[in-house]
Amino acid sequence: MVRNWLGIAAISILSLLLLVIVAMQVTGLIDVLAPIADTGLQQWTVIGVLAIAVLAIAGWGWSAILS
Repeated sequence: MVRNWLGIAAISILSLLLLVIVAMQVTGLIDVLAPIADTGLQQWTVIGVLAIAVLAIAGWGWSAILS
């Protein structure tokens, strides 16, 4: 049971971290993606890839919890 809750906690932390980074990136407070993405389209592509990775980890975690 503790392992399941740790999985949920890890997914929540990753999701909130991604949300905070995206919010600060969009508002211009930080420019984390500058070394790897110059244009706006490249930055949104990187954000999309990160979001898909978080969703994949969340799906894997939920499937482990439900089974």
